[in-house]
Amino acid sequence: MLFVFIILLRNLWETNYFCCCTDFALFWTFAMFICWLFQRKKIAVSSILISNEKIKDDEFLVLLNVLAQLGWQKMASITSNISVQIGDVIGNWKLTKLLGFGTYGYVYEVLNLKNDQLEAMKLEDQNPNQSLKVEILVLRSLNKHNARHCCQLLGSGRKDKFSYMVITLVGKTFEDISQVMKEKHGDNGKLDSCSAMYLCMQALEGLQDLHTICFIHRDVKPQNFAIGVHPNLRNVYMLDFGTVRKYLRSDGKHRRPRAKAGFRGTFNFASVYALNLDDQSRRDDMWSWMYLLIQMTTGTLPWLDMPPTGNYFAELEQYKTMKNEHIENPAVLLNGCPEEYYAIFNIIKQMTYYSAPEYEGIYELLKFSMKKENSLSEDEPLQYEKILNEETAHK
Repeated sequence: MLFVFIILLRNLWETNYFCCCTDFALFWTFAMFICWLFQRKKIAVSSILISNEKIKDDEFLVLLNVLAQLGWQKMASITSNISVQIGDVIGNWKLTKLLGFGTYGYVYEVLNLKNDQLEAMKLEDQNPNQSLKVEILVLRSLNKHNARHCCQLLGSGRKDKFSYMVITLVGKTFEDISQVMKEKHGDNGKLDSCSAMYLCMQALEGLQDLHTICFIHRDVKPQNFAIGVHPNLRNVYMLDFGTVRKYLRSDGKHRRPRAKAGFRGTFNFASVYALNLDDQSRRDDMWSWMYLLIQMTTGTLPWLDMPPTGNYFAELEQYKTMKNEHIENPAVLLNGCPEEYYAIFNIIKQMTYYSAPEYEGIYELLKFSMKKENSLSEDEPLQYEKILNEETAHK
């Protein structure tokens, strides 16, 4: 069905069916809705052949990427005020490739015209949330404090209809790595426990650095952590600071929890407190990180395939109820995990809204488990490194 839909869209475009932007905008809105339905129903968009372009991805993002690869860059600007195309120059950077998109804008690979380095540019509509402004503020602070796992802020600016920032170009996200593992080995796309712990320990270091500058992330998930570009496959970067919030007041004291707060995060990785619309703290980042660690190790979480109800608040309640059950009885949740995960789980379970995470204790547990699980020397590649190195060699 999706194959037919994309072919129809392509034919209509090439025959100049759309006589004005309004016609096309309406059709594009419908296209986005269809893709959203596919994503919500977890229908994979995989192994589809379009003009000899083979897609191997099951994310909603794939359609826009394919359209961009087929030369339909003008489509990318229809649903926002951002009107740019591959080859455009913004400041000192030339747009070379569409990497992704979000609620308010797009991410492009760009070429720095001063030093010929490939970097990444994030463009955002001029919107009331000003999430890009917040991201720039946070990145500057992280860079100033020599944070271990954040991109370098390389530039920023504003045009009439959008703002932009330029950061370090990163490689595959944790979600991408899981997808590669699924394609190569099946078995839910899980990593061996040593690789999962290695990546997630660096993710925790990134969170610790963010907490050190008094911010919480509020959207910890596989899409928001990435490794470096080849050959820097062991470097981990924390991404997307658009949902951060300061947890300390200007006098250095912890903020008191609001009676109710709007939901921030992703249902699959949010804590039960966030799903209850409670104010979030470092504790909630730690719960999301715990779910990330489990998914990277086992390839799944008990609630990943929960069918949508069509009601936002009903879904919040559904996820909250199921997660509470697994917190009280974690045997299923932690099935297939090293025994040290139980100790880490209990450390996080004991946290309160005001608690500071026991980072060092968790690091020690992870290091002990990695040493016990892994017989490789430090010079030998980890499981995911071997597979990604093979991919690079075959390109």
